[in-house]
Amino acid sequence: MNYTIECEVFGALQRKTKKNKFILRIKEGTTYGQLLTKSLKFSSEHLRHFTVISNSKSVSDLSEKIPNYANIKVLMTIGGG
Repeated sequence: MNYTIECEVFGALQRKTKKNKFILRIKEGTTYGQLLTKSLKFSSEHLRHFTVISNSKSVSDLSEKIPNYANIKVLMTIGGG
């Protein structure tokens, strides 16, 4: 079974995806990590620099499975001091 999700990326991450907001069809059981590395083609080495928000809640475990009709936002963590 396939799930439909809405995904939005912000800032410099848009260079990789070529657009900031899109609809994706993913396989049931896909994790947030798989979405980022396989579907969106981000390097697994860079995932620790991302903040992922799904249905208005922060995702702390990228091995968590994505629910159907999820609204996902991917941001690059920016620090300062």
